[in-house]
Amino acid sequence: MFLDAEEYEKLIYDGSGFIGAGESKMQQWMIFFVEHDKSWTPMFSSALQDLAHKFGGDIQIAVVNSRVEEELTLAYEVYQSPRGFFIDKEGVAHVFTPVVPELNKTVEWIENREFKHSPLRFKAPPLQNKAKLYWSYVKKEVRTWYKANLRDKVEHYLRKVKFSYIVDMDPMDFKEINNLNTKTDRQLIFILAGVWWIIESIWDLLSAPAQ
Repeated sequence: MFLDAEEYEKLIYDGSGFIGAGESKMQQWMIFFVEHDKSWTPMFSSALQDLAHKFGGDIQIAVVNSRVEEELTLAYEVYQSPRGFFIDKEGVAHVFTPVVPELNKTVEWIENREFKHSPLRFKAPPLQNKAKLYWSYVKKEVRTWYKANLRDKVEHYLRKVKFSYIVDMDPMDFKEINNLNTKTDRQLIFILAGVWWIIESIWDLLSAPAQ
């Protein structure tokens, strides 16, 4: 099924929180954010149809057009497509690490509960209101720029000094990573704090009375 903001609030998250799926409210979801004009979209659609047939309704399969459904896309902090999430019965969204929903790998990922080691997990979020939407834009732009221009260089030195509080020592060890963005955000905070300290020190130096 194609999922838009209205259907999301009706089927997955209303004003009071996660509501599940189906009559029992205990069914699970797989949501995939895609761009419909990409060359890989037909292959992706075929794979999702196979999954829907395999799960037979026990797990609801949904597709979100990431270019159109901006509020929903930013709520899940999807900055690049394709990106998938598995939402369990408790309403926790786990990023789908295999990326491409190949039938056997996806079934194995779910049945073996490999999603419990997903590097990005959070409660299924509500849609963004206007204030949160603007903040999401800011986070997206800052994170995207930092990852493209500085993160690799910064993390190289952080790993050398084993500063594990703000860098994942092994970025592929998903069992040790709880949130892909947490360490990146900490790095940004440390950098901003350092820049502020330098500016403040220079200001204090320049504004100090002459002896």
